[in-house]
Amino acid sequence: FVKEHATRYTQLAHLPYFDLVEQIVIDPMHNLFLGLVKTHFYNIWVQNKILRPNHELAKFHDMIADFIIPSSCGKLPTDIGMPSGGSLTADQWLLLSTVYGPIIIPQLWSACLLTDASGKVLNQHLDVIQRLETQKQVAASHKADNRKSLAEAKKQGMDAYALEKARIAQEKLALAEAKKTAKLKAAAAKEAEKLRLATEKKARAAQKVSLYGSATIKPNHHYATHVADCVRNFGPLHDFWTFLFERLNKVLKSFKTNNHADGELETTFFHEFQKTCQTSRLVSFRAYFPKNSD
Repeated sequence: FVKEHATRYTQLAHLPYFDLVEQIVIDPMHNLFLGLVKTHFYNIWVQNKILRPNHELAKFHDMIADFIIPSSCGKLPTDIGMPSGGSLTADQWLLLSTVYGPIIIPQLWSACLLTDASGKVLNQHLDVIQRLETQKQVAASHKADNRKSLAEAKKQGMDAYALEKARIAQEKLALAEAKKTAKLKAAAAKEAEKLRLATEKKARAAQKVSLYGSATIKPNHHYATHVADCVRNFGPLHDFWTFLFERLNKVLKSFKTNNHADGELETTFFHEFQKTCQTSRLVSFRAYFPKNSD
């Protein structure tokens, strides 16, 4: 069955209302943070000595120690990646990938690798800023010229003023049409960019295989391609990721069980849950049907 259909058999497949593709949730917490981020940082970079303990990893630890963030965000262990750093939680992997990593990793590569890539990125940013400033200056100059021409036309009489105003209005219409055309071109360019990014994603996957070997590709890399579908089906990530359940697991583990094992604690929880349900049902029944009612 597995070879023929590339899936495991389950009785759920017989349910007519259950879609095994659309109604299965890929948990972003386990997939993205405990899966992709942990695999790439620890299994690939640390275990394969790409971040060497006495070189890149030591510099990484120094950068984390100097990193200042609000206390509400939490902190990473300064010896991350070492046995003394322990195992990171999903929330810490989230912090690494979204807060620490985007700032520290480029600095780390810039300090440890002999490359001019950072200079190219800086020049690209400077070009964008310069282009935006030029556009602002041109627009401001154009508005000033229009105000000046209107003032001069007003001195020549109402007819000249009306003609100049009509010319400016016609110019604005032409500019609006040009902007509309530019937006259409931008939309087409955006679609082309999506295609380019998809191609780049495939290229990066191939590059990852060439850099680190095919053994680094895990099922999580495929599962991650379905996270976007889960977001469309079930809402924002925080609506269905399992951080809340992990927190509840931590609370349950903190309970003192007095060495009662073999399912005794779970049985107690279930009995209490049933008692609560029965009590709630009884109270609701008495509220809807008072004692003296017919």
